[in-house]
Amino acid sequence: MKEDKNLQTVVYGDGAAALGAIASLLLQNKKVLWITGQNTRLLPVLSVTEDGHGLQFLKAILTKYETDPGELKTDSFLREYRYKSFHEAAWMKGQTTEERASIRSELLCDRERYMAPLFQTQFKNLSFIEIFETLRKKLLNNTQLKHYKDCTINSIAYVNEKGITLVLSSGEELFCDLVFVIDTEWLKLSKAIVKISGLESLKLRHSLGVVQLVLKHRRIMGEDLSESFYMHLNKESNEDIKKHTWGYFFSDGEKSLWSAVLEPEELEDNHEITKKIRKIKQALDRTFCSDPWLKDGEKYFTSTVCEEQVRLIENAFYEKGEPVVSPLCSQKLPGLVLLLEGYGVDPAFCQIERHFGS
Repeated sequence: MKEDKNLQTVVYGDGAAALGAIASLLLQNKKVLWITGQNTRLLPVLSVTEDGHGLQFLKAILTKYETDPGELKTDSFLREYRYKSFHEAAWMKGQTTEERASIRSELLCDRERYMAPLFQTQFKNLSFIEIFETLRKKLLNNTQLKHYKDCTINSIAYVNEKGITLVLSSGEELFCDLVFVIDTEWLKLSKAIVKISGLESLKLRHSLGVVQLVLKHRRIMGEDLSESFYMHLNKESNEDIKKHTWGYFFSDGEKSLWSAVLEPEELEDNHEITKKIRKIKQALDRTFCSDPWLKDGEKYFTSTVCEEQVRLIENAFYEKGEPVVSPLCSQKLPGLVLLLEGYGVDPAFCQIERHFGS
């Protein structure tokens, strides 16, 4: 298909993968239409992520946008609360990827394995939540980017010689030569269109939802902490799988973020969501129950909270399959690029690098 300057380049979805795709397109001096959709975006579940080549590409992008995240450091940053004290994640005893993966699989259910890095890596100067908020602001200030908020794609089709046709929820019709779709949006969009060979297998990976609790504290709680934490949630009588909440402190210790996996049926049940939030708070009160976390007569960790925000994210992680490091495409829709964010930051940026090159 010949290049047509009237055809648009679209990124559909929100989150780290969308930011990476937009940043790369703008660096190629492309005009980009960003349709964020209506899904709540996932905030980084931990202050660390899996080590890999994708992080180097993320750093290269940040450098081009005059943002210095610092050097990458791989170490033991994740702490489990058990037996009334904090311990290094048990799989860190393994020396190889295989050893660590084997230990992790014995301790965590499949639903949580991609939340827990085998080789824990972070940037020295900026946390991932700070990195993506900084990049988001820089991209939105770029005059080459047009942003559609609270809008979704109703249908998508390929018309020979005219490229990809999108019909938006507003009724607007767009003609595009290149469309990047983030998996969180694709899983919803694909229900309304004809199955596309090579992409329908995405559903077999079994996506899971996440509830995130963002807490603002009355005072500084975790200043200068580089660690993330996880602790078990109280089990129901009919549950046989141990589940956890995962989180960390950010904004110089003024805020903290705590996440827990939601089963598909829990996402549709407000009572179950409320119960999961209550379990997260119980785990926090049980874990951070003494000095230096509590001061001046404070009895509970949750009593230090002055504001809270609940975020529900569908299709946040995958339970099955292995991380994908190349974007998914289909011959039936030339120009459509599917980016998977459900395996974490590093695989997502590996996919972006594979498409754009270094």
